[in-house]
Amino acid sequence: MGRQRIAITGGAGFLGQHVSRAILSAGHEVVNFDLSPSPVAGVQNHIESVFAPALDEALLEGVDALIHLAWIGKPGSPDVSFEGDAHQNVVGSLRMVEAAKRGGVKMVVFASSGGTVYGAEAKACSVESDPLAPINAYGAGKAAFEAYLNAWGRANGVRTVTLRIANPYGPGQLPDRGQGFVANAVARALDGQTLQIWGDGKVVRDYVYITDVADAFVSALTSEKGGVFNIGSGIGWSLNEIVEHINKTLGQAIRVDYQHGRTIDVPINVLDNTKAQRDLGWNAAEGLSTGVELTARWMKSWQSS
Repeated sequence: MGRQRIAITGGAGFLGQHVSRAILSAGHEVVNFDLSPSPVAGVQNHIESVFAPALDEALLEGVDALIHLAWIGKPGSPDVSFEGDAHQNVVGSLRMVEAAKRGGVKMVVFASSGGTVYGAEAKACSVESDPLAPINAYGAGKAAFEAYLNAWGRANGVRTVTLRIANPYGPGQLPDRGQGFVANAVARALDGQTLQIWGDGKVVRDYVYITDVADAFVSALTSEKGGVFNIGSGIGWSLNEIVEHINKTLGQAIRVDYQHGRTIDVPINVLDNTKAQRDLGWNAAEGLSTGVELTARWMKSWQSS
């Protein structure tokens, strides 16, 4: 694949910044569509909502591939309206890919949620062929757009890739944003504050380092494969184990306040990444120990700046 022009929605966010850097490092151009400019040097910015009904498709002319990261809402929001989510995210995303098609885009890569689409009945390690059973509006919207995007791609001759991402963490993820357990736990440890955990801390999650996630998007662009891929480490960690790991890494104890569990939290979520290894040539390379250490190093620098 030669030098290409890649558009990213939500390129100013935590994931978007890392994906932008990875794509620039691979020798491509990056155009960011977001409400805020990307702080990454070398990115071209268009400051507007990608969910606007009148997105200017002329801005997408000459773009080879679209990476869709932008999404309104967060996984842990219990009060999200199902109707509002469908209208804003699913319908808005369909309008956007239609505009991209008219602009000549040949490929769409969608950031789905490996943490919410499989639901509460997920087995110990989910594979892409498992049934989808989301239990909140966020997961339902992601699953719905996956289906629409797949059908839309087939109908329009556009290659589509869906990456079901586990729980990304790492430098650049700010605490107290409604998601990102590792970032919140590291921040509480460094500040000597109490960490709030919903439930008994035994829920299990798959944590994947942010540069590994960014590399998955580059792999998706360079591979000729389409379809759905799990992007996770394949290893499950309970919240209590993450706290213990951070305590050991930082040499200090986090005070934990356990609250009543939430119905929106599935008990276990770990992603089998065999298909991504086989078809995309991708694997999670960074282990949790190094990842937590790098996250803490960045957090200390951010807090002191």
